Amino acid sequence: MSDSSVSEKMLGKRNAKEFLRNKYGLSLNKKKMLLSIFVDETKSPDEILAFLDNFLEAVKAISISVLVVAPKSIATELNKFRSPRGVSVLCVGHNTHSKILEASDVSFVFPLSQMRIKDIKQMWSHGVVPITSEKKFQSENYDPNRETGKNFFIPKGDVWNVFAALVRASETYKFPYDWKHIVRQA
Repeated sequence: MSDSSVSEKMLGKRNAKEFLRNKYGLSLNKKKMLLSIFVDETKSPDEILAFLDNFLEAVKAISISVLVVAPKSIATELNKFRSPRGVSVLCVGHNTHSKILEASDVSFVFPLSQMRIKDIKQMWSHGVVPITSEKKFQSENYDPNRETGKNFFIPKGDVWNVFAALVRASETYKFPYDWKHIVRQA
């Protein structure tokens, strides 16, 4: 990806965040990094809620916007995560995922074991840096010293490993040159 197309994607992300905020009434800050979590229905609502409860409590420690994208079947249970925790919850069909990825900076599918190469490629095509639990996705972990990699890998998909990857991503996001370099790698 060229420098100009990466810059266009970054500008497009701000516009897409504004679009989602206006269309759905979400509490998104267009200048903050946006984490989108796509919830898969393969886990029970109790397992999803337990993960999100612990994860979102930890996420309050870093200054980012969070958008939980979930099937309508668990919408009622997820409403408890809405602001004041600074979290937006959007229950939509798959046809809206592309617009959400246009706005997102970093993303993962929960549970991480359900993430497929198709999901990763879709994230990369929208300039989104994925958090993944496996190295089978033909990519290397982001290494700031060598300026290589286009994912943030974690050894396992528990709350604290995902949070650690998110902290790494948010620290890297603060340096536009480095963040654009990761996006360009995709």
